[in-house]
Amino acid sequence: MVRLIIRPYAYLLINDSRKNGIDWLFPILFSIATTTYICIFVKNSQVIDLVKLLLNFIQSLPGFFLAALAAVATFNRSDLDKIMPSPAPTIDIERNGGKEEIQLTRRRYLTLMFSFLAAESISLVIITTLILFSIDKISNFLICKNLYFPLIGNIIFLFLFFLFFWQLFIVSFYGLYYLGERIHQPN
Repeated sequence: MVRLIIRPYAYLLINDSRKNGIDWLFPILFSIATTTYICIFVKNSQVIDLVKLLLNFIQSLPGFFLAALAAVATFNRSDLDKIMPSPAPTIDIERNGGKEEIQLTRRRYLTLMFSFLAAESISLVIITTLILFSIDKISNFLICKNLYFPLIGNIIFLFLFFLFFWQLFIVSFYGLYYLGERIHQPN
């Protein structure tokens, strides 16, 4: 059952060397830059406000991603059901009790992408909200309350938040490129 619930994250399992930078390299670099900037230039009291402002924006995204997912899944265009150009992205699926690697069509690629984006935006909002809500309560129960833990914990939180924020942002723009331009170009 858990495997089915986390299946929207299967987009990250697509084998395609062209998307590694989109999924991980650029989000990691942007997260490092953003976290560094915040640690140097933003007052501690403003960091939570910044995260809350971004969460307000992220909360509106699942509806867009679900609408895009529905549109791609039902769009009546035969080009979407052709295997993508070589080297076609692939993904492992379970079939007849075993794993099988299949080449992706544009429709399958885009539905995987938009289901991932919807799941990631929902997860980011819920997890970040729970962390922000309980951060003071957690710090009261720390056994080791040395001076550096809160600073390191804040940096780790910021890095992870911005990693997934930038991943959401960059993959969203990649999806917009596909919907706005690439979908209308021949293979």
